[in-house]
Amino acid sequence: DNGDDSKHASTTPLSKWKTDVQNHWDKITTVLETIEAVPCQTTNPNTKQTFNRWRARVKLADGKYAILGTYEESAEDALFHYTFCELSYEDSSTNTRTICRKRNVLSVEVLTELMSKIGNVSWDPKTQRDVANSDEANLNPDSPPYMWMKALLEEDGMVDVFRHMYPEAEGRFTCWHQQKNRRYVNEGGRI
Repeated sequence: DNGDDSKHASTTPLSKWKTDVQNHWDKITTVLETIEAVPCQTTNPNTKQTFNRWRARVKLADGKYAILGTYEESAEDALFHYTFCELSYEDSSTNTRTICRKRNVLSVEVLTELMSKIGNVSWDPKTQRDVANSDEANLNPDSPPYMWMKALLEEDGMVDVFRHMYPEAEGRFTCWHQQKNRRYVNEGGRI
């Protein structure tokens, strides 16, 4: 043995989604430097009432624009999911600063959108599930909602009865994001 540990290094190839991210992340971050919030107007099809909204827009390498996200109430809301800075808040009852999102953490939904619209890589639902179930998906374990749920499940000894009884079940949601009308595409969570 000459002390060269390279022979012992893992030769397991990266999964396709990890390779996709590795191949396109620099392009995505470069394009995101052009992000801006643009005003737009929506119309209720039933009442014809109009609403002033905002969308996020980026300029692609070919000079064309891509719209990101959904219609939002403010410019800040339109840009929120595409800035990956650390977010925190001051808890007035304890006078402590709590990190609610670590730096460079984003949702699978946003990553999928960025890969599609900027990287030109489409991920099917199985790939998105692989991303969500990967070891890397737990990058924000300090977030208050995660810590609260972990405390309920682990410290208090509670279990998700449905998940326990039906571990392979999918698409059994009781809560949908109504603002985005996700009930009709069966995307949501179970409470």
